[in-house]
Amino acid sequence: MLNNILTLLGMFVAGALFMWLRPKIFKTAKKNITTKLGLNASVGNKYKKNGEEVFQAKKFFAGFGGLLSPVGWAKDFIGLFNSRKLVVYTLILSCIFAYGYWKGQAGQPIKVDIGYGKEAKIGLEGGQYLHIDKTGRVYLKDEDGNILKTIGVKDIEGLKRKLAPIALQLEPIAVMGAGIGLNGIAGEAGVGVSWLRYWKWRLDAFVTNKGFYPLATSYRITTNSGIGVGIGTGWEGDTRTIIYYNWKF
Repeated sequence: MLNNILTLLGMFVAGALFMWLRPKIFKTAKKNITTKLGLNASVGNKYKKNGEEVFQAKKFFAGFGGLLSPVGWAKDFIGLFNSRKLVVYTLILSCIFAYGYWKGQAGQPIKVDIGYGKEAKIGLEGGQYLHIDKTGRVYLKDEDGNILKTIGVKDIEGLKRKLAPIALQLEPIAVMGAGIGLNGIAGEAGVGVSWLRYWKWRLDAFVTNKGFYPLATSYRITTNSGIGVGIGTGWEGDTRTIIYYNWKF
């Protein structure tokens, strides 16, 4: 019971971290890329050559007019309130669903593939033994061959933890991609860890030949690899953004 409570609590902590950090990574990465590549123009705004927005009196006074609008205040307040509630509801529902999925997976019997039609017996203390039958199912039996238990995922603690879809983790990864920094775009490669999983999304941290990326997020496209974006600091002190491919090793 305590283990289940701790697992659910861990899912909430990991989920909250993910939902807080991922938007920040994307927002900062977008800002860095548009600034470095000179793509910081937007409709309705005017900018100087150095990227600084030009002061516009019309927009300035229009903004003050909006302060006096009760409708505007109401919309802003409701929008902020609802967006925060939506994040909380999404987190709660996602964690509850993840917990149910994890419990369902943990209840499944394991299958060990030792070759089609083959069997194996592993002796234990007290005359008991593990029997892997021809289908790959694993049973705990007594010395008379009576089945005491069908071995499931929940009986193997390490495997059960691996099946949690939302959790903190420490998986070594290799990365390769294109980084944008002080001297423009350059290829990068390095190593690091994937430290949080949220279904197919991951939060990563790694170092490359160009810098350190403490905040990065990726999406699994295969069981062992994914694509992502990260933000960090270059070895020359510049702000860097990387679009990368990673894989577990």
